Amino acid sequence: MRRCGMEEMGAIKEKLQRIGQTQLLDALDALRAQGDEDAAARLSDQLSQLDFDTLAAIRAQFFSSNASRSDETNALPYELDKLQPAQYVTLEAQNEQRESGEQEKFVSAGEQLVKQGKVAAVLVAGGQGSRLGFHGPKGAYKVSAARAKPLFQLFAEQLLAVMKKHNAVVPWYVMTSSANDEATRSFFKEHQYFGLDPDNVVFFVQGQLPAWDFSGRLIRERKDSLFMAPDGHGGCLKALKVSGALDDMKRRGIEHVSYFQVDNPLVSIVDIEFLGRHVIKGSEIACRVLRKRDAKEGLGNFCIYEDKLMIIEYSDLPDELANKRVAGGDELMFSAGSPSIMIFQLAFVERLLSDDSELSLPFHEARKKIPYVDEDGNRVDEPAEKNGCKFEMFVFDALPAAKSTLLVEAPRDTSFAPVKNPEGADSPDSCRAYMMNMHASWLEACGIQVPKKDDGQSVDCVIEISSLLATSAAELQVAIDKGLAKAEIPRELERGRTYYFE
Repeated sequence: MRRCGMEEMGAIKEKLQRIGQTQLLDALDALRAQGDEDAAARLSDQLSQLDFDTLAAIRAQFFSSNASRSDETNALPYELDKLQPAQYVTLEAQNEQRESGEQEKFVSAGEQLVKQGKVAAVLVAGGQGSRLGFHGPKGAYKVSAARAKPLFQLFAEQLLAVMKKHNAVVPWYVMTSSANDEATRSFFKEHQYFGLDPDNVVFFVQGQLPAWDFSGRLIRERKDSLFMAPDGHGGCLKALKVSGALDDMKRRGIEHVSYFQVDNPLVSIVDIEFLGRHVIKGSEIACRVLRKRDAKEGLGNFCIYEDKLMIIEYSDLPDELANKRVAGGDELMFSAGSPSIMIFQLAFVERLLSDDSELSLPFHEARKKIPYVDEDGNRVDEPAEKNGCKFEMFVFDALPAAKSTLLVEAPRDTSFAPVKNPEGADSPDSCRAYMMNMHASWLEACGIQVPKKDDGQSVDCVIEISSLLATSAAELQVAIDKGLAKAEIPRELERGRTYYFE
């Protein structure tokens, strides 16, 4: 156990006083008075590792007044009547570009980036699968229809397919959390990195922030420790720098980063055309867009505010704006939803994180029931009501800082099938249905008959196509023509059977 020296404790004391946390000094004194030097050492060691500049920023943003924070009102940092809908490259426009041949230049530019080794993939995978009734990293959750492959494996096979096709290396940076880092690394080792070179899989750990009570004091969950919580997916960018992953990217010659989240197995991790559009446009951040199904769908809304692109959480967009329609039609005015699929210029990330940068991501507050130690030193595991605030950063808050951005619509049925809920929408079952329907459409495009249920749409068998065989209908046709599948693909599939093609 590390023990802080007198000089270090003096610096900690000064920093705690600066952010108004002298109650923690009292807690340390009380532990020592009780003769519990080990507990005091654990608490002081944790305090020594806090980012006091970040805590000072949170205190200034949320606790600069004496007003009570026990209510549920969050002041939004923008005037709602000044929000405008963001424009994006629609699927219709992309089809026109395909027919005119303009799309070819995007594909060519994207292929060039990959072949030159200038692209990396970044996966945000700090979550646990507890909401799904699964004990372990969410990326280890088995989701594919025929072979029950875990999410990590589906992503790994995509990367392997891209690297083989383009004879290139795409390093994979996987952000874990303190809760699942060891388990994630062990999972990859257990599965031999799913065929990837371990040198090209880089793990880095998400940062944490302490929770605060409504009066602006840091919360102790035990007598010798503060309550800590992940700092949000926006913490991914800072964690890249702190961990040394950013330096590793620079050493490899990476210039563009494909960012995605662990719960969406339909994501195209290295989307060649999207990369090409991004580099030709010269955007610092490019984002995929989903056209919202309804006004209150749980997707962030791309908006323009004071000539800057930003995302407004669906829960923050008032009903009158969410339901507003384009003049003379039924289409939503604020139709651009975010599936959290992005490409960053590495130079932009470096600029955002530089020591002299005036750019920074704001913090977002979430009021929660947080376990705490009361004044008598007793732990309260289940507070009767919300008693504190967790703070986190969102990666999309980098958008207003970018000098150039690009929004490109993605086809929902082949791009977005998140695994969030145990049942119903965005569940494992709905995800598998999306994946099977996509694979069925590839087979049908190759002239193979797929049985359907009475609704005429749902697949009436179990289908899974490995990315190692094909990642599109065109690639599947090539594989069929060349006889690349390990087992022959029949011209007609049978009802109720399970089919796996690799």
